[in-house]
Amino acid sequence: MKNVKRFLSLLTALLLCMSMLMLPASAADDSKMLAEVKKGVVQLLAIVYKGDKTSGIPIDACTGTGFAVGKAGQDTNVFVTNWHVTTCGGYDPSMVRVYLLLDDWYLDQNLVPQNAVECEVLYSSADNGGVPDYAIIRATSTVTGFKALPLRHSDDVASGTPVYALGYPGLIGDLNSSVGSGIDDITITSGVVSQHMNMDMGVSQTISVLVHDAQIASGNSGGPLVDAKGRVVGINTYSSAENNAYCIAISTGYIMERLSLLGVAYSTKSGSGSSDWLLYGGLGLVILICAVVIVLVLVKGKKKPSLSAWLRCPDGSMVPLAEGPMLIGRLADCQICMPPDTKGVSRHHCKVELRKGVITLTDVGSSGGTFVGGNRIAVNVPVQIGKGTEFTLGSASTNRFTIC
Repeated sequence: MKNVKRFLSLLTALLLCMSMLMLPASAADDSKMLAEVKKGVVQLLAIVYKGDKTSGIPIDACTGTGFAVGKAGQDTNVFVTNWHVTTCGGYDPSMVRVYLLLDDWYLDQNLVPQNAVECEVLYSSADNGGVPDYAIIRATSTVTGFKALPLRHSDDVASGTPVYALGYPGLIGDLNSSVGSGIDDITITSGVVSQHMNMDMGVSQTISVLVHDAQIASGNSGGPLVDAKGRVVGINTYSSAENNAYCIAISTGYIMERLSLLGVAYSTKSGSGSSDWLLYGGLGLVILICAVVIVLVLVKGKKKPSLSAWLRCPDGSMVPLAEGPMLIGRLADCQICMPPDTKGVSRHHCKVELRKGVITLTDVGSSGGTFVGGNRIAVNVPVQIGKGTEFTLGSASTNRFTIC
């Protein structure tokens, strides 16, 4: 046992020394890489019109993020985003206009975006109910300064790979009075890939995704998840409502296949890199090997349990169900906190609980009731539910949750 402890101490010291050698160059390289990636990130605006998009009467709007595709580093007018961004959450495409926003954009007196470029949808998953949730769009007039990002197939990305999420989260826009749609307004969060997963979308449908912990929020939808070389490895789409513990990026395999079918060329290599890549790559490999040895010794082969069930919220976000209760309501102490003005939802409305593989739903005393299959469930009486079950808070269909 003493020899094992000594061995671990030596490995830890080696890790610390090598990390000190690696950090300065790595930080500089990452900063340079992210500055290049920002040139391919765009903010999008979708406006929904009454009847159809020719009516000129707007009834809803939303923003999201997209990224440029084509020959890496060169100007392009083709972009990738989420289906739910191009449809403002699921409206009929015939009712929606999609705009690429420039930094100094604004709405004129007729609520028409100025200094913005309208885009046409080359492809979206609308015909399949938005599954998988992505779209490919093209600016209808010339745009410059948006540089195509290289793509990397998500299947080639190992668990533990460092990643960065870039985009225009709405939270920042709410807090920052001077925020715009320029390159300096793009936010960056970092994390690692936790696992690959076939995500259950209901009705016998699954999609390939990456689970990671680079935090995203509303507005990040459709933005790129990139690796340390600036290659897009996923399309940021879903986040958990509880502390953003897990976020979901749709596999790039879908867009790579669709771009090929559309005849749109794309790059898989960035064409850039550090001249010291052999040195730092070698050091990184040594660090990785040491880390694996330490983890294997310390955890004694224990594996992190995989996520077994998810809760799809009315806004499209996906919340992982962990062991224990999850309270839903309008108060801030709820794990899933609904907007304060949501009709039909009580302060403490209901709870979803996972115990040893069994999921139950309990109304905790709401005034509007909790409905499963159109039937109101009794107060404080747990009802067993499973994957595919839909329930609503109150009678409004807009407050619908789904177990996935």
